[in-house]
Amino acid sequence: MTYKILSPILKLIGIILILALAFWLAHLAESSSIIADIIFQYGYVGIFIVSVISGFNIIIPIPVVTFVPLFLEAGLSFWAVVIVMVLGLTVADLLGYAIGRSSRRLVLPWHHKKIFKRLDKMKSRHYLAPIVALFFFASFAPFPNEVLVIPLGFLRYRFTHVFISLFLGNIIFTILASFGVISLFKFF
Repeated sequence: MTYKILSPILKLIGIILILALAFWLAHLAESSSIIADIIFQYGYVGIFIVSVISGFNIIIPIPVVTFVPLFLEAGLSFWAVVIVMVLGLTVADLLGYAIGRSSRRLVLPWHHKKIFKRLDKMKSRHYLAPIVALFFFASFAPFPNEVLVIPLGFLRYRFTHVFISLFLGNIIFTILASFGVISLFKFF
């Protein structure tokens, strides 16, 4: 019972601490040329790598978008940062898709084939529903996209359909979240 109450509180505290760290670093970058130089040195390649790691939420559940004020204070372009983050997040999500797609071969010989026939039948009846759900999930849900991407890979949804949903959803989410984080940064 206490775990059910304590777990969300700890997650909220973690999110607040991550935001506080990102804002503190951004304020520090305003007055310290050393931090700005380090970020500028790694630039967009560094943001891409951090976005891939952050986007694969199974490893590190820290959203890269919280560091947008830091990147901007270092002198990087807002739209370039957003585009690079979207590309990194999409690559990370596609890694989840690849895991789902390859895991079917591992699971199929060990389980009953009736289950897979039912899943494939359901896929043929309602093909677009999960793709549309993935788009909205990637656009507005602050949760790992792997929740939907791995099962879609497992069910062998077409790569192009998954990619388009993820890419467009990540664009919307990153823009909205970036403006939100910037607004919070200006508030504090």
